[in-house]
Amino acid sequence: MGKLSKIILLFFLPILSWAQEVKIDGYFLQDSAKLGERVGYVLKATYPEQKQLIFPDSLYDYSPLVLLEKRHLFRVLQKE
Repeated sequence: MGKLSKIILLFFLPILSWAQEVKIDGYFLQDSAKLGERVGYVLKATYPEQKQLIFPDSLYDYSPLVLLEKRHLFRVLQKE
């Protein structure tokens, strides 16, 4: 691949990534914690209705974090 082809590819690569249909957002409910204190973490996913997402379950090794509890909250939001 020529030098010019690589430059063109690098220029258009970010434009191609804008078309992603799935948006994942995660954040901690607190900005600091004491050792051993429970801290909540929120994981939100926005995706088209025809897609199916699969996340790791509670058997996954989240080291150095420890998963103590898992809650699911499903909401269906539709754009009008």
